[in-house]
Amino acid sequence: MFSSKKNLIILGTTALLIIAIVIVMFVSLRPSPKYIKHCYNGVIDDGEEDIDCGGPCELECGAEQFPFQRLPTSIADVAVTDDFILIVDEMRHRILAYDKDSLKYVDTIGEIEEIDENGNVRFINGGKDDELFTFPCCITNGPDKDIYILDRFNQKIKIYSKELDYKSTINIPDRLVGLISYMHYAPNIDGGVIGFAVSDKGEMYFSEDKPSHLVKLENDELMEWIASDNGKTIKSFDASNDNIIKSFESGDGNDDLVRAPDIDAGEKGKIYVVEKDKGIIQILDNDLNPINEIKFDGGKPGGIALSKDMIYITDSENHQLVSMDRKGNIIKKVGELGRGEYQFYIPSKMEYDNGNLYIVDSGNQRLVIYDKDLVYIGEIAGIQSDMLGALFAPFFIAVSPDDNIAVTDPINNKVLIFDNDGQLLDKMGLGAGFSNEHFNTPAGIAYDANGRLYISDRRNSRVQIFNQDLTYSGTIPNIQSPIGISIGPDNRIYVLEDYTRTIKVYSPNLKLVGTIGKEQGLILPLAVLAGKDNKIYVIDDATREIKIFDHNLGLIEKITTANIIKNLGESLALNDKNELILMDEISKLVYIYNFKEKEYRNFDTFGSANDRSSMLQVATNKDGSKIFITDMQDARIKIFDSSGNKLNEIGAGKDGMIETFID
Repeated sequence: MFSSKKNLIILGTTALLIIAIVIVMFVSLRPSPKYIKHCYNGVIDDGEEDIDCGGPCELECGAEQFPFQRLPTSIADVAVTDDFILIVDEMRHRILAYDKDSLKYVDTIGEIEEIDENGNVRFINGGKDDELFTFPCCITNGPDKDIYILDRFNQKIKIYSKELDYKSTINIPDRLVGLISYMHYAPNIDGGVIGFAVSDKGEMYFSEDKPSHLVKLENDELMEWIASDNGKTIKSFDASNDNIIKSFESGDGNDDLVRAPDIDAGEKGKIYVVEKDKGIIQILDNDLNPINEIKFDGGKPGGIALSKDMIYITDSENHQLVSMDRKGNIIKKVGELGRGEYQFYIPSKMEYDNGNLYIVDSGNQRLVIYDKDLVYIGEIAGIQSDMLGALFAPFFIAVSPDDNIAVTDPINNKVLIFDNDGQLLDKMGLGAGFSNEHFNTPAGIAYDANGRLYISDRRNSRVQIFNQDLTYSGTIPNIQSPIGISIGPDNRIYVLEDYTRTIKVYSPNLKLVGTIGKEQGLILPLAVLAGKDNKIYVIDDATREIKIFDHNLGLIEKITTANIIKNLGESLALNDKNELILMDEISKLVYIYNFKEKEYRNFDTFGSANDRSSMLQVATNKDGSKIFITDMQDARIKIFDSSGNKLNEIGAGKDGMIETFID
């Protein structure tokens, strides 16, 4: 009896020992959390005890984790995997990953973190390497749960696994880049929105928020769906020889594909395309043959997502989210203008995943999550202009008659005013919004002869006018996506309307008096300048020419930039020698064109042409004796004399990550 009990004790002890060894082995061999690089808030919360931050959590992951490291500065698109919510942060050239359940920041694709010997953190992003991006604009799921990312400026598609590991790159054919007018521009600042979808078979479809293309890419073959000049017939082309292989007319007799900002791949190879201005959802087969169309009653559809039984649409005009059945019957609408749980400000793209909707609320700089019945669940907020650590992002620039410098900052939705010595005098804008005290992606900026300030408030579709003391003066409304703006010596106002690809001309009392467009030979305007000689200088990106118009808006001269400037910037200026100043955003050079000699010369370099991208804009002071150039990527303004000799610099530069100008 005693021996039997002893044996039982030995057996029990041995069993416990074996169990303990197994547990130890399991814990020691268990892979560490692959995606959690930081403790999110600098504190070890429940469930984070085993997270390896590379050091003590409160030291490694606290003060070093700046807000903009884990929050998007701009949100262009969203995709959802089994584990992650992936947000395209186009202005910082990266993809941010968040935990699908907790909504906490997890990881970043496309951004490299460096720490110098003094412990200062620096982030490097933007480039041509396989695992870097330059203005990524679209993201979607593909076969095998892979992630497809459209690297817009680099004209590539980067493919990642669902575990966020890089897999491969697809080069976008030059012909496709030519079809999509704004493939190589940043959508939230100076380019149209691109829709991107991938079918279960790996077929890729592209649409654009400009008339008028829908493109299919399969392996190396490219098919184009395009409206003919008369707007009546839609044709499809074989890209290898440009032969028309089919054409048709739809039921409403108006087949022009008008503003298609989003696209989704549905069941059985069907493709659903949003046509914003016509207010319809066009349904096609996978060869781009029309099957049906659904009328969207109400505003202007902006984004689309599909579930098994439903179609979800964002209405960017009425700031709403709409659910419809597959026949187009509206089931429910939620939303109004604002920032609350059931409010939006220009909602755009979205994604449906496993019963939830993920909506890009563009104007409010956030991602909002609802369930399939449009009940609010939560949100991921991006960088707001009142947050510490927001970047100084100078874009367009203007110089007042008394030599003050005004700069638009589209990321922070502000306008900053400096004196001639670079001292900050004032700030305008309370962040993203629609009142006269707010902006929504301010772009072009100009002073008139009386010192009044004109600002292209791009996403609010207006030009805002302010007096010398920066009090509100007036508005030019209903300008569809204004970008560049210039004021002539007679206070005539010239506005580049991006949507219509025209230059709108207004009198000093804000009345429309003329338009420069296709009738005058202007195809794709990129920048406008009203000279002292009452001539109007316009960059035509389609022909790579500077086109000069007289005061009556007639074309009088063309200057070619082909084979000289690789990628024209979106502004131009005249110096005191009446020479034209242009920017090259690829080589990062400033070019000066001499009209008498008909020759170009260049000076200065910004960043590295190989691995960095920067938005460069130029302006001169009243007499043209100084040249002012904004460098968004490196957060600075450079000042030169009219010959190209550097005089001064404003801004912290690329190493000054927390900029004192923005608070």
